[in-house]
Amino acid sequence: MENLKFKENSAFASLLLPVVAIAALMALLAQGPNEPKVLFMMVVVALWFGCSGSVREIVDELPIYRRERQRDLKLVSYIGSKLVYAGIVAAAQALLLVAVLAVMGALKGHLPKAYLLTWLMTFEGALTGLVISAVCPTADATRMAYSYQLLSAVAITLHQNDSADARTELSGTEGETTQPLETFGRYLAILFGFALLFISAITAALKRKESHGKQA
Repeated sequence: MENLKFKENSAFASLLLPVVAIAALMALLAQGPNEPKVLFMMVVVALWFGCSGSVREIVDELPIYRRERQRDLKLVSYIGSKLVYAGIVAAAQALLLVAVLAVMGALKGHLPKAYLLTWLMTFEGALTGLVISAVCPTADATRMAYSYQLLSAVAITLHQNDSADARTELSGTEGETTQPLETFGRYLAILFGFALLFISAITAALKRKESHGKQA
């Protein structure tokens, strides 16, 4: 099923073109490179695009999934295919987001690390969407859950002086003795832990649906 999605150029492009548009708007709003508000928006945008691209992945395929499970489709294989597809899409979306911001001067320096973290945040968003898709019984329910998550994200805004305060904090940490690689490793460990938690939730939700289907 995932191979068919890659062959549908229009569907795949619909996941990438909005990233370019949003990244360009973010860059136009920036007044210089590496502004805290732009970095903050990168996190929100990455989570949002990741979630929006996967929030209906499972629930739309539920009849097919149940039929294939009766034909010896392994649960780990199904979830693995979803993770591979989500990871590839997230990699492309993160690359476009970072590339557009860098070319337009809104992002400067540490680009490999910025890309890796952006990819991980986009992948975390995709995992969030898969959890919603696995838990919700219908497509309408996924739309309601996703709309709630979107409204919650929009409600998080920067106040007037937050950008300046964040820049001051970032400048004050430049002379600290903490090794950058150590801090970066902590971020990766935290994101990896969340990924394992989300994958466990997806697995549990699918098993629960199977048990309810058998009882029905």
